[in-house]
Amino acid sequence: MNAGTGVLYLETLYKQDVEKARKAAETDSGLGARVMREADAMCRLQFGGNYQAYSVCVAAEQRKYTGVNGTSIEVILPNPELYRHAYFSPLWSPDFAGWTVLLGIAIALVIIARLLGLMILKLLLRRHYSSI
Repeated sequence: MNAGTGVLYLETLYKQDVEKARKAAETDSGLGARVMREADAMCRLQFGGNYQAYSVCVAAEQRKYTGVNGTSIEVILPNPELYRHAYFSPLWSPDFAGWTVLLGIAIALVIIARLLGLMILKLLLRRHYSSI
């Protein structure tokens, strides 16, 4: 209940998909494979742990070679925004924790009402018996 996780990044899944795209580009023959190997080697040195920056770097390196000998190199890396999830929990949920909190609030309200009633009764009794 009310266990908001905020934003979750599926980094491992993103890394696996980047590796699949990289390997798929490497298995192509000709210019595409050579350009992908060069871009991978250059970008891995600069951005080894940051896969979002790595994918931007690889795309930039590939754009440098686009149009060489009339061929265009198209390696599609996954969109990093698709690997970002935000979960929001409801304000109240009807599970054990939700009912327990509701019961606790009800008991606290009864206790507060009883204490207020006793204080009002005590004041009324003092007022009534102060004249005697």
